[in-house]
Amino acid sequence: MSGIDLEGMQHEQMKENERREELKKKAEAERLKKEKEDEEKKKREAEEALPEEEKLKIATKKKAEEKKALGNDLYKKKQFKEALEKYEEAIQLDNTELLYYNNKAACYMELKEYDKALEECDKAITKSREGYYDFVKLGKVLGRKGNAMLAKN
Repeated sequence: MSGIDLEGMQHEQMKENERREELKKKAEAERLKKEKEDEEKKKREAEEALPEEEKLKIATKKKAEEKKALGNDLYKKKQFKEALEKYEEAIQLDNTELLYYNNKAACYMELKEYDKALEECDKAITKSREGYYDFVKLGKVLGRKGNAMLAKN
């Protein structure tokens, strides 16, 4: 009645709010991307500053993790014998990681070779006593050992 298009004003205001929200989301995404890039850059710089011996250890751990990832993919495809080989390769590269032994034990469990699964768990437990280890990882190994003992009766 007053000649003012209230619906049109509301519509424009909603569009403006949507545009602002979209800009906020884009800015947040860009900020997160930049933070991630900065973090990766700092990590690379820190690695480059390390002595050659440390660089070699890091590279070896990365290779071992790649082998583990391949083993995990094979495990998911129920190719347990092939997965065992990949986990063994990972152990050859880094024999201090408890989860590689735990993953081998999981394969043996699937193959119903419970004695071998128990052996792998015991190897991991022994490794944990040799030096620094993660309590969570040791807990996973102990859980796997308990499951193997239960399955074996």
